[in-house]
Amino acid sequence: MTQPAPKLPALAPRVLKLEEAAAYLGTNRNVIYDLTRSGELSDFHLYDGGPRRWLRDELDAHIERRRAQAQPALTLQPAPRKA
Repeated sequence: MTQPAPKLPALAPRVLKLEEAAAYLGTNRNVIYDLTRSGELSDFHLYDGGPRRWLRDELDAHIERRRAQAQPALTLQPAPRKA
């Protein structure tokens, strides 16, 4: 039986655990591992042998990169002139 995703406080901590990072992105832990393995996210250990952690700022940057990719650049065209 799977556990519900942890609820993040209104002000999420700067350093997130795996489950917190997944909840922050609205996904699951496998996606976080996949994004880390592909190099789209990076993780670190607070101490040798400790569990992986992710920075909230990097998750925010990932969201912005994905959002920018999803939205095509707007090109402004001059309004047609009336003759």
